[in-house]
Amino acid sequence: MPGTLSGVPATDGALLRAARREPTPYTPVWLMRQAGRYLPEYRAMRARYGFLELCRNPEAAAEVTLQPVGRLGVDAAILFADILLIVEPLGVGLEFSRGEGPVIARPIRQEVDVGRLKPIDVASGVPFVFETVRKVVRALGGRVPLIGFAGAPFTVASYLVEGGPSRHYLHTKRLMYEAPEAWHRLMELLADATARYLNGQIAAGAQAVQLFDSWVGVLSPADYRAFVLPHVRPPSFTSAPARPHCSRSCARRAATSSASTGAWTSTPPGPRSGTTSRSRAISIPPCCWPSRPI
Repeated sequence: MPGTLSGVPATDGALLRAARREPTPYTPVWLMRQAGRYLPEYRAMRARYGFLELCRNPEAAAEVTLQPVGRLGVDAAILFADILLIVEPLGVGLEFSRGEGPVIARPIRQEVDVGRLKPIDVASGVPFVFETVRKVVRALGGRVPLIGFAGAPFTVASYLVEGGPSRHYLHTKRLMYEAPEAWHRLMELLADATARYLNGQIAAGAQAVQLFDSWVGVLSPADYRAFVLPHVRPPSFTSAPARPHCSRSCARRAATSSASTGAWTSTPPGPRSGTTSRSRAISIPPCCWPSRPI
């Protein structure tokens, strides 16, 4: 039975045991969008608050985080927040348009744009997130753990560069290929902020954190190794070692993960041993053609 019903302390509950790769009496369950439009109580909150307004209000965000725990009996609460909150201090004009999702009014697409960026002061930029964590942990009282989360540097960077969701990520790949030094500076800035963001959630009481790299599956394995991996493994990226760190990467998992969740894209397998085929089809992203030799 889930911890909410059985009274098992959160630290010994099924989800954290599974994250530590220990035996569990059943498969723990939580939903990535536990607080969402399927809940009438959530819809009532959204009628009162805009999305960013809701994220910035610790009392309301904590209430939304807790709503599905009692209703569904899941094995963890998942923090109500958004992966782009940490870029607000950059002054890029983050907004959430109804029906369209996040919009960056002033995208970062040129080397000069990256050069203007200042380090993100997470403590003063998103204190409301940490206060939400503290409120939720107090309200849960150890019944189930709270999972915090952040967007991985590549996924956050892709929003900053594209200006919002994208299908082909042409602007992102063009910056990577044509201005690699600027790309790596952007990734270093985001990796530092993300590590501080996750550690802030842990310090506030989150018992596990998850790193979402939702869009990294658009990269080839070689590009992932060259442009992303150096920024999501120690020493470039480190979260507090006392907490399980779950990485959701569509291409390749970071070496620091103690648990992982799958995605619909994966690295293609290499040739099987014993086969004699010498041909291989290679899919090349369209943006690569004008930007670098093949």
